[in-house]
Order: sequence, then C-alpha cells, then structure tokens
Amino acid sequence: GEITYAEWCRHDAKPWVGTTRGQLVEAGRGIAYAEGARETIAELRANGVTVVLLSMGLNVVVERVAGELGVDEWVANELCFNSHGFTGEVRIHIDWGEKGRVAQRLMRERGIPPERAVAVGDSESDLSMFGVVGKSIAVNPRDDQTARAADAVVRGSLTQLLPLILDR
Repeated sequence: GEITYAEWCRHDAKPWVGTTRGQLVEAGRGIAYAEGARETIAELRANGVTVVLLSMGLNVVVERVAGELGVDEWVANELCFNSHGFTGEVRIHIDWGEKGRVAQRLMRERGIPPERAVAVGDSESDLSMFGVVGKSIAVNPRDDQTARAADAVVRGSLTQLLPLILDR
C-alpha cells in the first residue's frame, strides 16, 4: 500500500529497459496453459460465446496467448517500445481491483447485459469482475477468498467450465 500499482509495475519492469519486444515475447513462451484451455475456448466459440481475456499481465504475453487460443478480445497492461526496445513505460489498462470496471465497459460496448455475462478467474484480482456479472466461476482458485466469492468453483481441467457456461 505504500506505492500505487502503476509504480509497482514500472519498478518491476525496469530491468527489461532496452529489451526488444521479440525478446520479451520469446521469454513469455515458457508459460504453460492451464489444462483444457485450448479445448474449452474452442468449444465456447463454436457455441457462439464471445471470449474476452482480461489480464493484469503484460501485453507481450497476453497478445500471444489470445492469438494462440483464439479469444475474441483482450485487455492487458502495456509495455511501451521504441526503436531501442522497452522504454520503461508501462501503460496501465487494468489497475489493481479494476477488472470489474473494464468488464462493465466491454459489456456496454458489446451490448451484453450483465446477467448474460460469465466471469472466470483464479485470484483476488478477479473479485471486482465477479461482482458485475451474472455468473462467476473460480477456477483453481489461489486463495479461499476467491473461492468463496464465486458462484461456482472448478478444480482441475478448464473443460469443466463448459457445462457451467453453456448450461448443458
């Protein structure tokens, strides 16, 4: 609580100044997907569900993940680059505790009523999002607070989300 989330992000990213976008994208390739991620997103999209990824992570990772998994839209915090590499500037598009606000904006822009929206998350950073949608699902929650805040809890493969979202 002594510094803002934006200050923390800038401090955390400072060692990467001068690193190229390609180098940072490559460094993020080692992050594994949750079990069933590809199958679940493919099935949701095949059933007409709009899939949006909201992440407090960084655009250099989230953009790649979104493209590989085929999500419809994504929002993440942005590392800024120039011809010399990462500048040290981080643009915050999702501040701490602000996923709910971003979700509301996206629902409004897409004409999706909150009661038809589902939020899936695993941590305290998802709680504000859980509060603005019709159904919230904690998947492999990192803490008890997240599990208690959700309408449903899934542990294991993400494919378990399908009947909860598609109402099968």
